[in-house]
Amino acid sequence: MDADYATVRQFLEIGCGCKSKCTVNFEIGQVYHHILNMRELTKEEKDIIVMSNLKCGNGLTTKRGKPRKRSMVLYNAFQKPVCKKTFMLVNDIGRSALENLVDHYKQNGRLPRKHGNVGKKPSQAVIYDDVKRVVEFLQNYADTYGIPQPAAPRGSDNTPPIYLDSGKTKLTIHKEYIESCREAGVRSLQRTAFCEICKSCLCHIRIASPRGDVCATCEGHRKNIMKAIEESEKLEAAENFKQHVINAQKEREL
Repeated sequence: MDADYATVRQFLEIGCGCKSKCTVNFEIGQVYHHILNMRELTKEEKDIIVMSNLKCGNGLTTKRGKPRKRSMVLYNAFQKPVCKKTFMLVNDIGRSALENLVDHYKQNGRLPRKHGNVGKKPSQAVIYDDVKRVVEFLQNYADTYGIPQPAAPRGSDNTPPIYLDSGKTKLTIHKEYIESCREAGVRSLQRTAFCEICKSCLCHIRIASPRGDVCATCEGHRKNIMKAIEESEKLEAAENFKQHVINAQKEREL
């Protein structure tokens, strides 16, 4: 048996507990199908239907014109007066959601609700300057600690990858990024946004796998690139590495 159907049947059998015993006027199928129909509506459509079955008595102000602190709310279901508990069951709505909707109805009438952030940009939203700082940090980090590869992997026309030390992790790199932002006095991004920018903008910068399958010559060329201090030395070491890869490719073809 459907759990919702069982809940409706149990509620109607036990009753709502009010003096009017409003549940005796309804059938199980009638309430159950109404709940399913309410779930198929959008949030705005459901709000309008719920508010159309509400009525605030005594007005919003007292006889002296002062705002009324408490006003009676009348609930209807299937064109019959019901208690609040039955109204919540029939319209498939919780207590907090109903109270918020009643407050909106008292202040604005039967108008659709609008979220307070509509048309506003959240303060925590990522902006262009944030992305630019992350990209510049990663590029400088890769230039300092990265090992550039002479060519892209076979079967790929992408930018040659730059491998970072396998002892590094995204978490440790992100901590260094936060520290640099703190020293510069600028806002830093959380790790999730940091990794997303790295993945989408600088996908060629990767962390080397500790099980990387490389020969001793490749490892030696990489160490020479890292040890190079002057630009000319680094270019020469990178050229030697590239020539070694070209020779290895020729050997594979042969």
